[in-house]
Amino acid sequence: LPPGANGTGNSTTIDMNGFNNLSFFGNSTNTSDNILVQVSYNGSTWFVDPEHFVNFHYSTGDFAITIADAGARYWRLTQTDTTTTAFTFQINSSTK
Repeated sequence: LPPGANGTGNSTTIDMNGFNNLSFFGNSTNTSDNILVQVSYNGSTWFVDPEHFVNFHYSTGDFAITIADAGARYWRLTQTDTTTTAFTFQINSSTK
């Protein structure tokens, strides 16, 4: 996702219906701003999940998180640029 300067990049929404575990991993060229986990009950209204922290390597931009026993129905990652620099946010996901 190339959100651009002052933009927000969001992963694809993951529907956890029928799954218990979720992993996100990838890379961001924005190494200044945190990546947040968001949850939703309907796939359109999103809330930051403070219980889950994305392990983000600020020197390389690589990140990963595994969420066991995911209770919410919909999940995604989000990152907002606060440095006025365009960035690329590459996100992969896996469910089990």
